[in-house]
Amino acid sequence: MSLAGLLDKTCTIRRVTRTNTGPEPGETWADSATGVPCRISMLRAFEVAQMHNAMAVTHRLYLPYGTDITNDDRVIIDGDTWHIKMVNSDPGSRQHHVEALIKAGT
Repeated sequence: MSLAGLLDKTCTIRRVTRTNTGPEPGETWADSATGVPCRISMLRAFEVAQMHNAMAVTHRLYLPYGTDITNDDRVIIDGDTWHIKMVNSDPGSRQHHVEALIKAGT
């Protein structure tokens, strides 16, 4: 099966803009990309145990190769917000897909 066949959902990638216009710094989130094909999968218990203390992640997100996503972004999938904790833009060095470790957020 091709990668496209495995990407069974779509997501919206949101990017933050930080402002310093007042006494307190502010943040504004805006859509960076919409309708991005993706797949979300729960990490195995062993992976969670290894990574949870350092990053508090529970899921892995798969995206098409070349997707513009950073550690500071958020994604919206089925109305749920997920925080990006780490992005691997080319796992396996095969220009096949992007992987991100994510955690649920608000």
